[in-house]
Amino acid sequence: MKHELIIYTMEDCSHCQDFKKLLNEADISFYDRDIYEHNKEYDMYCEITGTEYVPAVMLIKNVGGKDESTHFFAPTKDYETIHEALDIIKKNIL
Repeated sequence: MKHELIIYTMEDCSHCQDFKKLLNEADISFYDRDIYEHNKEYDMYCEITGTEYVPAVMLIKNVGGKDESTHFFAPTKDYETIHEALDIIKKNIL
């Protein structure tokens, strides 16, 4: 299944930097979206999830396919630590 993983981050956020390092170490490709550069996208994410915490995760499954779906995973709502976020991503893309 083809997927796109988008991570919303802030440059000065240590959790964001650590999370991106975990993803790279796990050989999981992702698009990094700084919340200030991509503020309209991030505002949409916040409206949908009801939270503004980062690092925030958006996963699009079956990109371009008939059954394409978008999933949002938010800190404090879906996971407490970046390791939990990594586990959620692994479960959803493998």
